[in-house]
Amino acid sequence: MRQVYNLILAAACCLMTTGTAASPNDRTAKWVNIEQVKDGTGAGLTQAYTGKGVILGIVDIGFDLTHPTFYAADGKTYRIKRFVENGKTDDTNGHVIPLGREYRTEEEILGVQHSADYRTSQHATHVLGIAAGSGYGTPYQGMAPETEICAVAIDRETDYMKDFESPEFKYIFDYADSLGKPCVINYSAGTGFDPVNFYKAEQAMKKMLGPGHILVAGAGNSGGQPFYTVKKRGIEAGGVFLKYSDNKPERKYHFISNDPFTIKCIRVTSPNMKDYTKGDSLTFDSQNLPTAKQTIDIYQAQITKLDSIYTLTLSFTDPEDMDITGSFMLVAEGKDAQVKIISDPHVFFLDNTTLDPRCNLAKEARSILVPACWADVIAVGNIIGRLGAKDSTADIPADTQGLLGTRDGTSSIGPAFTGIAKPDVVAPGSSVISAGSSFSSRGADNIIDFTETEFNGKTYPWRVGLGTSMSSPVVAGIIALWLEAKPTLTPQEALETIRLTSKPLGVDSLGHPNGEYGYGLIDAYKGLLHVLGIDTSIRSLSQHQPAGMTFRVAGDLLYADGAEDGIPVTFYNLSGTLIRQSQVENGTVSLSGMPKGVYAVQLGKLGSTLIRK
Repeated sequence: MRQVYNLILAAACCLMTTGTAASPNDRTAKWVNIEQVKDGTGAGLTQAYTGKGVILGIVDIGFDLTHPTFYAADGKTYRIKRFVENGKTDDTNGHVIPLGREYRTEEEILGVQHSADYRTSQHATHVLGIAAGSGYGTPYQGMAPETEICAVAIDRETDYMKDFESPEFKYIFDYADSLGKPCVINYSAGTGFDPVNFYKAEQAMKKMLGPGHILVAGAGNSGGQPFYTVKKRGIEAGGVFLKYSDNKPERKYHFISNDPFTIKCIRVTSPNMKDYTKGDSLTFDSQNLPTAKQTIDIYQAQITKLDSIYTLTLSFTDPEDMDITGSFMLVAEGKDAQVKIISDPHVFFLDNTTLDPRCNLAKEARSILVPACWADVIAVGNIIGRLGAKDSTADIPADTQGLLGTRDGTSSIGPAFTGIAKPDVVAPGSSVISAGSSFSSRGADNIIDFTETEFNGKTYPWRVGLGTSMSSPVVAGIIALWLEAKPTLTPQEALETIRLTSKPLGVDSLGHPNGEYGYGLIDAYKGLLHVLGIDTSIRSLSQHQPAGMTFRVAGDLLYADGAEDGIPVTFYNLSGTLIRQSQVENGTVSLSGMPKGVYAVQLGKLGSTLIRK
């Protein structure tokens, strides 16, 4: 499986920064309702859930292995238990794709200090801090601060599609299995896809996933750069105008159809990137493809076929003629044909009906990356949780602009290329504060300095980042807490939990799930209750225990110590059915006539708790 092909970090450009004097709390915990999970105060919980006994895996670039957030909160116990350096090493451990050099002990890992790309990248440091950082006494604690960490540093330049073994993911799952512990891996990166190998790669990953093996991935930051669409049957012709976001000497475009159709490749020129003119064109008949390369302007075009997949390759006739302002329109023709059109994320689709009325498919184009678009991988989108680093309180403020809780415009939109609903869920990913690398230059990966911490005689930064790179580890960390509660949790069970307990977002007309928010904002607490087998559909039930009160059952009486007389009390069974309404009298509530069992109890507006009669 290709894990990196012109690696697209799910982190987008960070737009906000501030000085180091401010010291706010990070707000992510408020959005995802996790605080009462980590301190065990949520109604129905008998313990705190912090990720103990769970392996948090990460496959990424830019590690500072010495940052204090990767120690326990007291700065004493080091939590990265394995590290593999996959860049710039000849040690392949017998894999066709280089797996890299393995570091097994605390001494070895701290001795290497950082990944090989330490000067230019800090991405993994920030991401891992969100998923699993202890915070080291700061407000910037990750979602699962007591997990054990297994980290693989990948080489951004390597094409991992050479086989389907997926050694970096397999290594992490194998390590967790060797300890008998469940594992969730975060992958805050992604790529476009070659449909020739798409399903083989998906099946290879599917074999690795299962009970206690879960993969979470960023949906991508191509919300404004869609790169796959479809001409539907019944429409005579439809196409796209291509816009390049980088300079490559060769481009590949894929067309998938089981029906006869033709492809029109139209050269477009522009002296100023504004006034476009149609130029030469080529027509390819799916039933009679030319075997030789064709010439269009300064390009060579060749189309090949494998099963129902047609691949159009465009390259310069002479590399010296590379034209970075050049572009194309691709049009699929045939009223009885349904044709999927796919590019890579560096070439996104636009409408240009002024130039050609048939170039109108971009408005239906989508942008979920691999591996997030695979069915059993949990795909995470990005919502705005902070209006910039100056929006610095722990609480969620009033938002006159109506931006908080909405999809960040960069967050990729579904459905997936295969038609399944994606993303699955969203979490805050805008201006998230987490660990920065002490070895990289500030601004590497567009992750910007915010404040700093002293540790072992060295200054360590905390930095601000934006993108689905930051929302994905929020979900991965939360799933680590769910795995602590249920080590055999499967990807399908995690997805079902997300479906049933997430907070729906977006206008009602989108429906749920939808291509912007999936099933909505993840709720760590409600999800945990579902994993524990406690119904969370009782809408009138508070998600916190009443402050300053304790409860005990003796016979037919519920003792509510600290509750004032007259407080209304409502009892529900765990299926959500209202059983009885009463009130506190002399510090007690009668349970007479109620059968034995577990009940959810709501005390006015003060909170709720679980009792067993």
